[in-house]
Amino acid sequence: ALARAPSLVFDTRDRLQRDWAQRITGQPVLLQAHSIASSHGFRDAGLCGLGWSLNPLPMVAGDLAAGRLVLLDPAPFDTPLTWQVSRLLAPALTDLTRAVRQAAKSALI
Repeated sequence: ALARAPSLVFDTRDRLQRDWAQRITGQPVLLQAHSIASSHGFRDAGLCGLGWSLNPLPMVAGDLAAGRLVLLDPAPFDTPLTWQVSRLLAPALTDLTRAVRQAAKSALI
């Protein structure tokens, strides 16, 4: 069923849905996927029924509570996140980098 159901991916490097499908089935799954390179567009595409996807819980909690989206699997599927800044821009982005780290510490589990 997962191989036939349309999924959503952010871009060609997005392996999240594929990795989740493999965890659920225990084998690689060739997914049919639509690319949506926008965080909010990604969520909106799911709301419109374009396909299934994994989203950050804070972004979709209201939609799940309202029944606009459904949870395919209650087990969390965590993935490491990284913050990358070019060395040339790092000095100019010091305050932003500090704010991102602070927000990540308080919002991410």
